[in-house]
Amino acid sequence: MQTLKNKPADKSGKNLTLFAVLCVSALVGTLFGAVCCCFMDTRLTELLTGAEESFFNARRSGDIIRIMLSTLAGSGFYLAAAFALGFSAISQPFEAVLPFFKGISSGVILTQIYGESPSAHAFAKAAAVFPGIFVTLIVTVLACREAMFLSGRLFKICFQDRLFDGLLKRCKLYGTRFLAMAAAICACAALDCGLSILILGKI
Repeated sequence: MQTLKNKPADKSGKNLTLFAVLCVSALVGTLFGAVCCCFMDTRLTELLTGAEESFFNARRSGDIIRIMLSTLAGSGFYLAAAFALGFSAISQPFEAVLPFFKGISSGVILTQIYGESPSAHAFAKAAAVFPGIFVTLIVTVLACREAMFLSGRLFKICFQDRLFDGLLKRCKLYGTRFLAMAAAICACAALDCGLSILILGKI
């Protein structure tokens, strides 16, 4: 009975620990992107500035379809990658670094914004993009955590006699959770559109 009582607590602790580790991976990626952006040579800095301007010009234009596709493509790639990696028993290292790479792009965008002199324009740009960046980073972390759990399960059953015991149920739950995260990405894209039209469309 004591063992059964301890199982939920152990699982919850494992969930939180892995979530924290992946959050650190995303944060390190964000810092890495910011540092690289600050110390790159002039030509690369100009390219990044141009990409950042294009990023905001699309949002200032009020083109809903373009904004939606941009957000969905950027975040959907990481979600799809995490989903596919979850079906491999040895993909945990790749799943651990996905939040890092997602963080790099976020760090570059935020650095370009905060690199400007403090002004209402800079704060408006930050307010328009920060919620979307935050939500997509969290979704990427959650997706990678789910992928690592399934990968770990697949790795364990490779050394058991009953290879598929409970695996179908676990895969169904895995798919359901990723559908929920895909819905969150879509909601984030809608939020991105709304903030872009309300804030960036006026500056």
